[in-house]
Amino acid sequence: IALQSIHDTTLGLLRNLIASIALIFVIYLLKVRVFERKDIFTFMLSGGTGFFLFMFTFNKGAQSVTAATSSVVLATAPIFTALIARIFYQEKLRWFQWLAILIGFSGILLLAEGQGGLSANQGVIWLLLASLSLSIYNNIQRKLNKKYTSLQVSIYSILFGTLPFLFYLPHAIPEIVTFSLPLIGIVMTLGLLCTAFAYVSWSKAFSLAENTSQVSNYMFA
Repeated sequence: IALQSIHDTTLGLLRNLIASIALIFVIYLLKVRVFERKDIFTFMLSGGTGFFLFMFTFNKGAQSVTAATSSVVLATAPIFTALIARIFYQEKLRWFQWLAILIGFSGILLLAEGQGGLSANQGVIWLLLASLSLSIYNNIQRKLNKKYTSLQVSIYSILFGTLPFLFYLPHAIPEIVTFSLPLIGIVMTLGLLCTAFAYVSWSKAFSLAENTSQVSNYMFA
């Protein structure tokens, strides 16, 4: 809905900026500890993949494909996540876990066919990049959550992910001032609930799980 009225980079900027402002207040109120200097690159990579690259590529891709196609392509993220975790963390999935991933992906595919089928264009490439960037982010979460709280990990990742979007701020301002009240409500919901709250919860799940795929498989839901 939002992409029908807002430029993709403006939407990415606002989602991250609103989430960042809200989480800055959280830092102040809860006195959230700052990360160690030696981990700055890891947090930059976390924010760059999970927030900037994911939202940039997802918004680009979602403009030119059907919602069904978007769902199917993003459903590859748990597969990418499992493969990356296998390479870097030596996490092994048993045969029934791979079967569960296959069943979940097949279910998404069937639902997509029932909603009008799939579309194929350059938007699929953008969405595959979004899926891959989210998978990398998922695995970085696994590493950071061993040292920091889920709140620290999500807050500082979002803040770093917001910085590249600020480049688009001068071009976004003329568009923002024309927003209607319903559109403002949609953007605020995306920033506060679908970004800030959702990603803090996602990070918390990674901190509790035994392996990465136990969390990423819930993307099929």
